[in-house]
Amino acid sequence: LPLREFFDISNYQPLPNQYKRLPLLHLVVSRGCPYTCSYCSATGVFGRRLRARSPEKVVEEIEILIDKYGAKDISFWDDAFTTDKKWVAKICNLIIAKKLDITWTCYGRVNTVDKDLLKLMKQAGCWNIFFGFESGVQDLLNTVGKKITLEQIKQVTKWCKEVDIEVRASFMIALPQETPEMALKTIDFAIELDPDYAQFCITTPFPGTKLFEDAKKYGNLDLNFDKYNAWQPVFVPNGYKNREEIIDMERLAVRRFYYRPNYIFKKIKKIRSFEDVKRYMKGLRTVIGFALSK
Repeated sequence: LPLREFFDISNYQPLPNQYKRLPLLHLVVSRGCPYTCSYCSATGVFGRRLRARSPEKVVEEIEILIDKYGAKDISFWDDAFTTDKKWVAKICNLIIAKKLDITWTCYGRVNTVDKDLLKLMKQAGCWNIFFGFESGVQDLLNTVGKKITLEQIKQVTKWCKEVDIEVRASFMIALPQETPEMALKTIDFAIELDPDYAQFCITTPFPGTKLFEDAKKYGNLDLNFDKYNAWQPVFVPNGYKNREEIIDMERLAVRRFYYRPNYIFKKIKKIRSFEDVKRYMKGLRTVIGFALSK
């Protein structure tokens, strides 16, 4: 087990959209991802073969975090937590059987969950899932090898709303072969889906990925690695005029998604505690600062 006693846990502050109750602690209980998205560095780091700890060991560590650190929320950082449905279901059933007072979030893919699994995850304390939707244009998803469809994205978003699991949706601006018109379709798609949170990253072809190898085929690539952080345009697809156009598109995406009166009103209606107020205020400062930066 990680030797957490060597670290001051209070120094690790969670993102405002990634915790419901404090203290929150972090877990990684599997490595590897069998998928081959061309932009993703995780496959190169951890490999394509999924290796997971046993459900019993996962739940044993959760119990230790509850007993030793008073954990109330867990953030699973596994790149492909929902890949093996039976494994996830067993973890959920153990949490339920042991009646653990814990809530948790994880990362998932829309082609690896169904409504029954989502229901079970909710029953076991899951309240928020991060999904990589990436684009509202099917051709762009195909170009980067995402191996999901827009219909799957819509269906899983609908299921999550029905079982009351929040959706954190990731979208990418300036994908290979993208034009500003396509990016606007992605923004419209994000608004149509209306997830609880949306993240708009700038496509970054990290060294070691297939996209890095192919980048010059699709546009211009800046090799100043200090800027490789998914928030600065180091890759300008042929469909864009310059990096400034990409920055403007990302700002537009944030403003159009988060500054909607309906979205703001919906968030206010969901406030249930003073902790919710603090989380939303942190999130508001982040969104405003992000939209005004660069």
